[in-house]
Amino acid sequence: METTKQFMEWEDSSANYLDEQVRHEETLKNGCRIVVRARKIGEDKISVFFGTYGVDGRVIKEQTEIRDGLTCAKDALAFATDKAKRHAGGGAGAPDDNHHQATPV
Repeated sequence: METTKQFMEWEDSSANYLDEQVRHEETLKNGCRIVVRARKIGEDKISVFFGTYGVDGRVIKEQTEIRDGLTCAKDALAFATDKAKRHAGGGAGAPDDNHHQATPV
């Protein structure tokens, strides 16, 4: 996987986070790779990065979000991992706002 500008900007902003940071990387059954990061940036605010990359390493989708109302980076990591898997599956399956259904890959 090639490091992109968006990923590096998110990683470089690490001076602005509190103690909790979690990471997840996985190669899915269809060969796509996902990279997910979440870190606590406030009492009830989590910053997430998730990237989905094709078998050839090309960027399918990279996204950053601020998740308000969350107090645990692990919860935000699970949310972002699910979204990354949906992008790897071509957006098939449940809509992005329904994270209680199985992901397509």
